[in-house]
Amino acid sequence: MQNGHAISHRIEPHALSDRIRGKLLFLLAWPTLLWAMRRRSRRTELWIGDSHAMCVNREVTNGMFMRAPDGQLILRAGARLMYSIARKGFPERVMRVARFVNRFGRPGALVPIFLAGEIDVRVHLPERPDAPFDWMAEYVERCAEVARLLKADRMGFFVTTPPVDVPEADVWFPITGSIEERVEAHRKLREALTHAVEPIPDAVLLDLTDMLAGPTGAMPIESTTDGAHTNLETVATIRARLADYRLLS
Repeated sequence: MQNGHAISHRIEPHALSDRIRGKLLFLLAWPTLLWAMRRRSRRTELWIGDSHAMCVNREVTNGMFMRAPDGQLILRAGARLMYSIARKGFPERVMRVARFVNRFGRPGALVPIFLAGEIDVRVHLPERPDAPFDWMAEYVERCAEVARLLKADRMGFFVTTPPVDVPEADVWFPITGSIEERVEAHRKLREALTHAVEPIPDAVLLDLTDMLAGPTGAMPIESTTDGAHTNLETVATIRARLADYRLLS
């Protein structure tokens, strides 16, 4: 418990029945995708990225492809660094869906939204405070390649949620550096992503940092389930703010 706020020591469901249900969520996601990629009445968000692509949209589960309450789809790439995606691209599970949509989908039906970077900020970047972000343009291009396969005419880049001031001993995931160092790493990543997205036609930066961060630049632990991933109250706030970007209009 931190500041009177109880946090989980595991992100995924504990009960076997919940874990089985999570793994079977793809059975609902695929029909939703089939309908969405042909529908002409409205566009559908397709979130692609690490676990935060899930956690800013719905409750936590162990599924990898799922539907969220507002009709958006979530395709998890696993615990991938933004840097790793830049260098190696997206995993096969993401590319397989993109190729399927490319073959059978209607142009413009899906709006991909990419979200990665929280692990970079929490673990790796604080160890390399002077490292350049020259790889960020490559990350954005990797995402654009997926967007082209999806036949999307617009795409979003969500600035990953700010770091949280929580001791490593109290959580289940690794943490490197002080909270000040992680906040600075987040600032640099946010700035680099902003600059990389600016020249890309039909790309929209979704930056909710000012809303999610507290006075120190860190995200309050009360906004999370486990000291990193946003809770459902914060999800509702995020979803309300995202409507202002009108990505689906």
